[in-house]
Amino acid sequence: MRGLHAFLARPVGRPGHAESQRPADALFVLAGNHERKLFAVERWHAEAARSLVVSVGRFDWRRFPGLGLPDGGLADLVSATPAWHRHFFVEVGPDGARARFVGMRPFGTRHEARALASLMRERGWRSVVIVTSAVHVRRASLALARATRGSNATFSFEPVPRDRDPYSADRWWRTKRGLRVVLSEAVKLAIYSAFLWR
Repeated sequence: MRGLHAFLARPVGRPGHAESQRPADALFVLAGNHERKLFAVERWHAEAARSLVVSVGRFDWRRFPGLGLPDGGLADLVSATPAWHRHFFVEVGPDGARARFVGMRPFGTRHEARALASLMRERGWRSVVIVTSAVHVRRASLALARATRGSNATFSFEPVPRDRDPYSADRWWRTKRGLRVVLSEAVKLAIYSAFLWR
């Protein structure tokens, strides 16, 4: 059980490491579990990066005000976007906050990685700290390596701490939901590896 979790929690591919560059250019938190966003905001306030980019999924926007961040126009974008197509990035940094529409696509993590790669080129960012759940690290690193191939981008991963992660190594197998989430992640990783690595 722990072996599968450890495998999913290890980065793979070309992402590299940005530990030597502190603060990083940006901290990016993938959509999903709200605890990811709370942890990312804490890390940003601790000056892990100059800018924070929050990936806001179709339903995530409802909880965004609870993060205590300026929304950069997110509320207006939500109102103007059909529910089934809602996915946004909210960037908060030295120049203020701005929200941008990135839209929904199949293979959401790959789409987020591509949208982040585009934003990195636009901003000239080279080092990014990635916050996500531990079991999502391997697939996220695979998608990021592909999206930034040929660039000099570097990434480091800061998973949600174990005591705040409902799918941590010592508890995911104890609930049906935990089993479903982790086994689903293993299947998604297999699909990404087999069909999307090109």
